[in-house]
Formats: sequence, structure tokens, C-alpha cells
Amino acid sequence: MSGQVCSDLEWNELAEQNHRTALQINPNDSAAYVGLGVLCRKRGDLDGAMQYYQRAVALNPKGAQAYSSMAIIEMKRSNDRKALEYAEKASKLDSKDATLAANLAVAYHYNNRIADRDRMCAEAERLGYRGLDSVQAIFRGEKSMRD
Repeated sequence: MSGQVCSDLEWNELAEQNHRTALQINPNDSAAYVGLGVLCRKRGDLDGAMQYYQRAVALNPKGAQAYSSMAIIEMKRSNDRKALEYAEKASKLDSKDATLAANLAVAYHYNNRIADRDRMCAEAERLGYRGLDSVQAIFRGEKSMRD
């Protein structure tokens, strides 16, 4: 079972083991670094997460998931301009990913670009994003990326 599948199922120890095994097989596996970054973020280790994402980007500068994950870290840190820079880069690299569109919508929200936020939220919905309730709760101030 892949590290990503295990992470999605919240089997974090197995996910970490699988990502590390992937890196033993291929030390240049940028997706494994992203996966390890996600696990660090889940544990609250934002610095560790960012280091893994930066390694992923160094290996694969066109890796949209790494940039989007970096945007999430920067939103959590209230570095909204930097978050927007990363989210826009991710969306430019992969304009068909619904999650990247949703993350960009949230980054626009935190930068008070409401028209862009609404446009990108509609795009995330069009692409089939399933977490719109959570995104809209952020827009209404009921949730926060800072939590």
C-alpha cells in the first residue's frame, strides 16, 4: 500500500514507513518528500514540513503539490503574500487539480482578493472539489487555516 493511501487513511506510521522505503529505492522521489511533509504538518511540525516540501521542489520544480503544501504552511504562519505566491505557482503548474484550486481560493481570501477568491472557489467546485463546506466556513470566519 502506498504512503499516500496510508496517509489518507490516517495510518500515519505506515505512511511514513512507506515514504521512507520509497526514498531508499529512489532518493529523488519528490512525491515521497511531499508525503513526509504532510505527515510533519499533521504533527504540527511546520518547519520540518517546509524542509521536506523544499526538497521536493528542488528535485521537481514542476511539482504542483509541493508548492500547494508550502502555501498551506505559509497560511498557517500568517505569511499570506508568500502563501499566495506558492498557491498561484501550484495552480499554474496544474490548473486541473480541484484541491489546488481550493487552496488558491483560500490564499486569495487571506489576501483580501475577494473576486479572485470567489472565481477560484467556483473553479474548485467545477473541478469536483469535495471540501467546499470547509472552504466556505473559512470565508465566513467559522474556521481558519491558522488553527
